[in-house]
Amino acid sequence: MKGNEVIADVLMWTVDYQPVAALLRYTAEDPFAVTLDFVDDAGRVTTSYRFARTLLTARVWQPVAAVPCDLVVIDPAREPGTTSFILALDHDTLPMAFLTETAPLVEFLRSSYEVIPPGSEGCHLDMDSIIAGGS
Repeated sequence: MKGNEVIADVLMWTVDYQPVAALLRYTAEDPFAVTLDFVDDAGRVTTSYRFARTLLTARVWQPVAAVPCDLVVIDPAREPGTTSFILALDHDTLPMAFLTETAPLVEFLRSSYEVIPPGSEGCHLDMDSIIAGGS
């Protein structure tokens, strides 16, 4: 964790257990969202998914049946201690499924709550910047 940012390396696996490197990112500048970046062997981001931090929280700490959330579904996997991600690039492509260990997700979320506690995200938005067309 660096000040207003949390970055965590996450090793994911395809359903046929091929390893895939990824990063989870959280910043105070975008307090409601988490970004999942898939990276190549050189560490360059190849694909990114941005989704609500509350979606990740709900699936890690309060597992429920899979509920589609636009292009991202996060659900407990069949194996204890793992979480599955079902991701689609857009509505026209077939989704891809990935597995990862749940423990690093829990640590990532805890670190993100040190940056901005749950429920206080709205207090950290720069509305002047948003209205002016910034982020």
